[in-house]
Formats: sequence, C-alpha cells, structure tokens
Amino acid sequence: MAEGNSARQKVGIDTDYKKSVSLHVLAPVAALFIAIIVLTGLIAGYLALNSDKSLTMVDRSEIQVAFDELGQRIAREHQQAVNEAQGTEHFQEKPERRELFELIAQHLMSAQHHLVPIILPDGDSEPLVFGVEQLGMRVEPEAILSDIVPLFTSEAWRGDVPRRMAAGSWASQTRTGFLTVAGKPALVVINWVPGGQHIEAGSDDGLGSFRLASVVFIDNAVLSSLNKSAGLAGLHLDHPDHEHPHHSKTVLADPAGNAIATLLWDRDLPGQDWIRDTAPYALVGVTLILGLIILILRAIGDAATQLKASQNRALTEALTDPLTKAPNRHSFVTHLETALAEAKNGGRCPSVIYVDIDQFKQFNDTLGHDTGDAIIRAALQHLRSHCHDGDLIARIGSDEFAILSTENADREAMERAASRITAAFNQPLEFGEHTFPISLAIGSTRAPEDGDTAEELMRRADIALHHAKRDKSRVWVHFQPSMEKDVRLRHEIVSDLRNAIANDELSLNYQPLMTSDGKTAVGVEALLRWTHPERGPVSPAVFIPIAEEHRLIGEIGRWVLKTACRDAAAWPHLSLAVNISPLQIRQTGFVEDLMSILEEADFDPTRLEIEVTENVVLDHADTASTIFDAIHQHGIRIALDDFGTGYSSLSYLERFRFDKLKIDRSFLRNIETSRPAAAIVHTVIALGDALDVTITAEGVETPGQHRFLQAAGCHQLQGFLFSKPVTADVISERFATEQVDETQNAIARSA
Repeated sequence: MAEGNSARQKVGIDTDYKKSVSLHVLAPVAALFIAIIVLTGLIAGYLALNSDKSLTMVDRSEIQVAFDELGQRIAREHQQAVNEAQGTEHFQEKPERRELFELIAQHLMSAQHHLVPIILPDGDSEPLVFGVEQLGMRVEPEAILSDIVPLFTSEAWRGDVPRRMAAGSWASQTRTGFLTVAGKPALVVINWVPGGQHIEAGSDDGLGSFRLASVVFIDNAVLSSLNKSAGLAGLHLDHPDHEHPHHSKTVLADPAGNAIATLLWDRDLPGQDWIRDTAPYALVGVTLILGLIILILRAIGDAATQLKASQNRALTEALTDPLTKAPNRHSFVTHLETALAEAKNGGRCPSVIYVDIDQFKQFNDTLGHDTGDAIIRAALQHLRSHCHDGDLIARIGSDEFAILSTENADREAMERAASRITAAFNQPLEFGEHTFPISLAIGSTRAPEDGDTAEELMRRADIALHHAKRDKSRVWVHFQPSMEKDVRLRHEIVSDLRNAIANDELSLNYQPLMTSDGKTAVGVEALLRWTHPERGPVSPAVFIPIAEEHRLIGEIGRWVLKTACRDAAAWPHLSLAVNISPLQIRQTGFVEDLMSILEEADFDPTRLEIEVTENVVLDHADTASTIFDAIHQHGIRIALDDFGTGYSSLSYLERFRFDKLKIDRSFLRNIETSRPAAAIVHTVIALGDALDVTITAEGVETPGQHRFLQAAGCHQLQGFLFSKPVTADVISERFATEQVDETQNAIARSA
C-alpha cells in the first residue's frame, strides 16, 4: 500500500514537472516570438514614418532657404535703391527728402511688383507707405503702418543695428521675419539706413538716417515663385489653427514665436503609403497574433491553475497522512515548534502525548491491511471524540498517534487527558461481525520541564511510551529524567550484547526439575546467563527484553538450543526444558531449524520440552497453533510458562494442546499464609489432573512450600530448595549415574 502511494505520488510529481516545464518554456518562447513580431512592425513603421519625416524636413528646409533668398534679394534691392537715389542729380541738387524717398520706393517696386515699401525717417517725420494701390488688394495704408511702425522701435527687430552700421556693415543691419500685416501673412524686410551721401560712407549729410521696410504679402504669386524655387507642388496657405493631416506643412511664426499661418504643400510620402498599403494585412496579422496570445495566455493560465492546484495537493500530501488525512509527523513538528514559540511569548505551554495501539500488527497481519486501515481510522475518530477541540492529533507511525495540546497545565491535567484517551477504547472496536479489543500504551511530555524544543519533547515522549509498553501494569507513563539514563544504558547493553554474542561471552546454567517428593531429578531447565566483563552478571530480565526489541533473540535462541542439546546429550535420563521467545518461535522455518539442531546434536526430540509464555498465543494464535502442531508431530513437548500471571484464558487450554503448565513463583510465596493463593494453586493442580497435563511449581524455596505442593498433588518441583542453577559440568558430575539417592544428595550439597 505504501509503495502504491509512493508510485502515485511519483506520477503526480512527474506530471507537475512536465506542466512546470511547459509553462516555463512555452511562455517565454511565445512572449519572445510576439515581441519580435511587434518590434519588427514598430521598427518598420518607425522607419517609414521617419523617412516621410525626413522628406518633410527637407521640404521645410527648401522653403526656408527660398524665403531667406527672397529676404536677401530684397535687402540687396534696399541697398541698391538707396545708393542709386543718393547718386542721382536730384540728390546733388539737394532735393526734398520725400522726393528721394519716392525714388527709393519706385526703384524697389520696379524690382518687386508685389512689394510695399515703407520709410520711417528718424525724428518726428511721418512714415511713408508706397505702392499699396498696385497690389490689387483692399488694404488701407494706415492698417499696414499700424502693424509695421511698432517694429521700427522693437528691440527684436532693431537690436544693435546702429552700432553695426557705424562699423559700415550693410548686411548685418538687415532684419527679416514673418508678420501679420493688415490681417494677412507677409514677409517683412527692414534696414536701418544712416545719414550721409552713400550708405557705405557713414556720413550724416543728405537723406539723414531712416528706416526702410519692404512688405511682401505671401499671396499666390509669391507661393508660385516658391513652388518653383523649392521644387514643391500645391503650395498654399491656411490658418494655423486648422488641422491638415494629409498635407505636409510648416508653420510661419512672427519674431515673438506666434504662429501667423500654416504653409501647406503636396508631397508623396512613401512611408505613409507603405503603412496604408500594409495596414489591412498588418491588422489581420495583429488580430491573429492577438488571438494566438489569448490562446497562449489561456493555456498558460490553465497550466498555472493546474500547477497551483497540484502544488497545493502536493503540499497537503506532504503534511498529511494518506490513510487518515490527519496531520503527519512533519506537520506535527511544525505545529509544535509554533506552539513553543507562542509559549515563549506568553502563550500556553504545549504538551505532547504519544499513543500506541498494542495489537495493531497482529490485526494487520492476521486480518489483512483493509481491516488494519479501518482500525486506524476508527482509532483516530475515537481519539478526536475524547480530546479537546483545539488539540492536534497526528499519525506519526503505523500504529502511533501524537497529540499536541495546550490544555494540560500540570501533571494532574496530563493524567486526566490520559484517562480520557484510555476511556475512548474501553469498549472493543466493532467491524461487521468482528470485535477488536484495543489496548494502549501512552507516553507524555510537557514544556518546558521536559524540554523546550520539538525534538526533545517528541523524543522524550517516545521514551515514556516505550516504558509504558514494557511496563504492562501501567497504560500511561509520563517522562522522567531517569528514563533517559535508562535509554542510554539500554543502548550500551545492545552494543555490549552484540559483542557478547560475537565473543562467546554467553553461558548456560541448568536447574533440576524434581519429583514431588524432592528426591529424584527428572529433568533440567536451561537458563541463559551473561557475565559482562565490566558490569559483571547481567540479569536475563534486563537483557532478554532488549534482545527481543533489537531482533537479537533469534540468534541468541538458536545458540541456546544448540548448546543445551549438546550439553544435555550427556544426560540421557533427564529431559531438557528450553525457553523460546515468542519472536523466535514465529520466525520462518523455526521448526525446520529446530529439527536440524536436534539432528546435529543427535538429541532425542522426545526429551526436549519447549517452554513458551502466553504471549505466543495471545499475539498470534493461528500462527502458534500451526507451529505447535508441527512441534508435537516430532514428539517434542510444549510447556506453558508463568501460568496465571497474564490473561491465562482457559480457552487457550482448550484450543492449544499443552503438555505442561508451570505455576509461577508469585503464587508460591503466600500459599502457607494466604487462603486465596492456596486455593489458586489447588485449582491449577486439579485442572492439570483433569486435562492430563503435568503441573510444575517453580520457585520452591521453603520446606513448607514443598510439603504443601506435595500434599496438593503437584507433579514436579523446581527451586532453590533443591538446587540453584549450576553449570553443565556440575550437572554432569552429579548425575554421572542414575543412582537417585546419591545424585540427589550431591545436588543438595552443591546448593
């Protein structure tokens, strides 16, 4: 089942990875592809428009050059007109200034038919306007003067002309610009003319200084001339506020930067033509690209949604138990660390409770995994119903749960919590026709006295749990510091025990089994001993459970059988009893291995007696029944050891054929003073007679106990009263012959 879950998780992870790769590869590629197309279109459009812009800039430059040339030509005409006027005979005869001004105006109008000369003498003289009538325009001279005269005193037009003219430079005192004159756009050229006979002389005689301006209205004639000089077509004027999207244009502005007119012309713009021709195709392409983008984005969005959902599922699976959907160990650790952090900031201190289901492996193995899974789910529901609402219950092992609670303020509260948990399983679990009695082991810790980290609290709760599992008299065990020392000692014993096996440090002692009169030895029981090189003798009650817990008992048990059979081969008149661990007897091939050992030692199987505890039948009844049958087929006897100390269900005696029942030493201590104890022993002996089963009493230590058991009809006796456990050499020495009295006296003396 675990492997199936792992496989499904792997498939899910692979699928998520493929989606992630598709998302991270497709999205950049699609975006790059779209960006290239869009960028290419933008660059092409930019180049096309820039080409048109360049052509327009060239046209504007040509127009500006044409206007500049017109202004320069008029300025030259100004100079020529003034010079000619000053060189006439009338000037030599000192004519009136007005006559000379008229000569200048006539010269200018003869050179430029569309030109209006304006002269403003320095001083208080009135300005003069000439040639308005020849324009064919309804323009009043006063209107022209009202726009021109202010310019004569404007710094923007005058500037440092007088200073430059004093230096004798005619060109440098020319001012040219566009202006609205009498409501019409015009080109205005102004010169400041100093007094003197000739302009170059800089004299103050003759005309005196004056300002000379020429106004050229930008009409069709001027535009036609510009068309020819600039190489343009369809040149015309319009108001500057009008929009002209389909024409090339340039704005005519006065010296103050105010637009006075827009000059328009027709220009073939290949860039716009190209854009106009390709626009339908581009629109179709953009539509397709947008559609593709939408599809890609939708696909990416779907993939991202699926990936996010998959990530959420993976996160949930990483933090929950797949069977119960409860939090798992990793999630429990995270919550415990959070609770500890909150406790340090003034919150409630958390406690950790470990709960183990003792018989789960038996249920799982004998009834199948489906039943085992159902038991686990039912156990979780029982725990939830008997814990606080705020408690976190996690499954941290196949049959282990961990409970995180902040409601247990002290040891009494911890005990109440353990009692509630135990009460949850007072009644057996029911599944259909089957009922399952559940027994628990509970271990607990609490912060901060038992640890201030998640690792410490959980490790020590596990230590307490294992103490509860070993101590069958208690369901709940709270951690004590001494337990940690015990754990370290157990780890040391495990290591030393492995060395003892490897270095042959284990040994066997044998204790005789006597007839009820205490005179005749009928058998021996092999007892395992371990003398540690530093600690000295280690009790079997200490190292046997450790060997079982760490799976060393199989190797040790096989060594005991081989050694005991080899030793007992020298005592053919005695039976041999060997204790077999439940773990060893359930090992695959145990019966075959046992018979191989007997054959190798040339040991008669009918002399062998296997001693087992009721745990063998309690945990694995069906398996035990099959093994017992196989053992009996070879003539080997089976004894039930420590009878009466556990559950001791009479149903075991009906279901399983035991050849011997051994009364535990705990019942013998008080048989002389306790009527209940004496009654129990009498009952067991009577039960043995009824079932035709041999009854052996172990732990006989006093003559009074001996007399009681002999009178009650007990079949065999074992204990220090007759002999302590001795080595094989002592047994061989004392039992060299079958002389009962001599051997009995020898064993008694050895005690």
